[in-house]
Amino acid sequence: MTDTPKELRDDRENQEIQETAENQRSSAEWISFSIALILLGVVVSFIVYSWVSQTYKPPILEVETSADIRQVNEQFYVPFTVTNEGGQTVKSVEVVAELWIEDKLQQQGSQEITFLSRGEVQSGAFIFNYNPDGGKLIVRVASYQLP
Repeated sequence: MTDTPKELRDDRENQEIQETAENQRSSAEWISFSIALILLGVVVSFIVYSWVSQTYKPPILEVETSADIRQVNEQFYVPFTVTNEGGQTVKSVEVVAELWIEDKLQQQGSQEITFLSRGEVQSGAFIFNYNPDGGKLIVRVASYQLP
């Protein structure tokens, strides 16, 4: 069977129409591409802005105790929070508590917080055998390391 010139012409026209349709993008593809490009631009802009606007601040660690001391089985639980108000992440934060009664150190304890990024808050509790209300309680950050 041989193709007639009309059939050849029709095949050629159909092939050209098909190639043109394949090369054109649908509006959904253009919209998806535009949204992806905008999102990528926003993410890159945010990263650059954060990097440029970040001022160097060393770690500033603040520890606070809560007045909400609870007693369970003759032990006193003193809750505390540590906040990194500085601009740099720290690790191995050591929090130390000392309970002084009548100018004598009755009990002490320490806790280590593994990781504290800037602006992060971690909580914990010290447990004493003596009532902290009957003496002077000192809770402080003793040390930290830079990652």
